Amino acid sequence: MAKTEGNKGPYSMWEIAGYLKNFRGRLAGGFILMMAANTLGISIPWILKGAIEGLRNGSPPDLLLRPALAIAAAAVFQAVVRISSRHMFLGVSRGVEHDIRTELFRRLQSLSPSFFQKTTTGDIMSRATNDLNAVRMVLGPGVSHGLNSIVVYLFVVSAMSAISLRLTFFAVILFPLWVLGMRRFFHSLNEVSRQSQEALADISTHIHENLSGMMVVKLFVQEDHERRAFGRLNDAYLELTARHTRLRAFIFSLMTALGGVGAMIILYLGGRWVIAGDITLGAFVAFNAYLAMLLWPTIALGWIIGLFQQGKASWERLSWILKQKPDVRTTGVEPSRPVRGEIEVRGLRFAYDGGPDVLKDLSL
Repeated sequence: MAKTEGNKGPYSMWEIAGYLKNFRGRLAGGFILMMAANTLGISIPWILKGAIEGLRNGSPPDLLLRPALAIAAAAVFQAVVRISSRHMFLGVSRGVEHDIRTELFRRLQSLSPSFFQKTTTGDIMSRATNDLNAVRMVLGPGVSHGLNSIVVYLFVVSAMSAISLRLTFFAVILFPLWVLGMRRFFHSLNEVSRQSQEALADISTHIHENLSGMMVVKLFVQEDHERRAFGRLNDAYLELTARHTRLRAFIFSLMTALGGVGAMIILYLGGRWVIAGDITLGAFVAFNAYLAMLLWPTIALGWIIGLFQQGKASWERLSWILKQKPDVRTTGVEPSRPVRGEIEVRGLRFAYDGGPDVLKDLSL
């Protein structure tokens, strides 16, 4: 089976930023709504802190109705605002997907026949569908959850620091260690993602060749041979996707363990400080609520990293097509006057991509 060459190159995910220029308004609106949603979310533990401290200071239980209604209202508004924010981000990803697909189709229409002789139809279809969908996932859920994780960390760590700077230090001390440890896995994850996308392209190519040449396969009684070849391609793809899944599962498990260890440290130290009177019970409850708010963004980072690595590998494959140039370029300049005359060919020689001559010394 023919393998498409030239997939690797100096391609960068930052090239996608050029497609985002037409959606700057929606991106800004989505980010503002995201900030508003997280502001509402940050207010809930603070309201809870005030209610608990009010009870400890002798406030009657009847006064709990007001903070309860405030928490309920904040939660409802937060849900509405967050849904609107994600709708905007996902709309941007769909719009960019449309623009990239349109440019990809135009590029394919402009390329010379030699490109299609070197590149299989199944590989092109895999890039235009699976790889483009992976890029869309980066621009949609990837960007949305990634930005949200950053905003949550900034807001929540600030609120935690306002309650207790010492507890905040012990809560986030493990995170820089995790970042340093994960750097060694990023390259492996990107390479496995690229290889799995190429293996999927090989499967698409094999299916396309068999469907289009089914009569030839049956004529030469090659059904068993093609079935075994298809099984080998499936096994290779299964092995690569299993490796990719194991890497992502390891990162996800490490993030979960990191959150659990952090909660254990805070429970031990914070409990001792509450007993000693260094912080109030309401502050400790609010601090734990903020720590719980960091759990999902911390776990999601593992999923986001895997998503970005897969999207990076897919963008490399898409960008390779987008940067192809036709062998013959038309300038679009019309002749100033009608052209008259005859065309004569003498000693024409032609070969495909440096191969043996298929035409030699042709004169017409």
